[in-house]
Amino acid sequence: EPVAFLDVMQVKGGYTIALATKSGDKYRGKGYASELGQKAVKWLNTNPEVMNKKVTWGAFKENIPSNKLAEKLGFVKDESASDDKWNIYSLERS
Repeated sequence: EPVAFLDVMQVKGGYTIALATKSGDKYRGKGYASELGQKAVKWLNTNPEVMNKKVTWGAFKENIPSNKLAEKLGFVKDESASDDKWNIYSLERS
């Protein structure tokens, strides 16, 4: 049964990530989004076609778990791109 999806989309200047899990107590807090996000970041950091491109993550401000996950995965909030509704993060690479 699919419980999460991840989409890495090419956009002007780089890539953006869309990650979602099924809602409801049965799925929430099980680590599905975290596991999927970790795999995505690993792929983004090792795939030659995308490893040197900008990657962004958008999260509704009130979606605290998504904001925390972005930071846990190495994304840094871009204050200049964020607005009243969205926090926009960029993947920091070493």
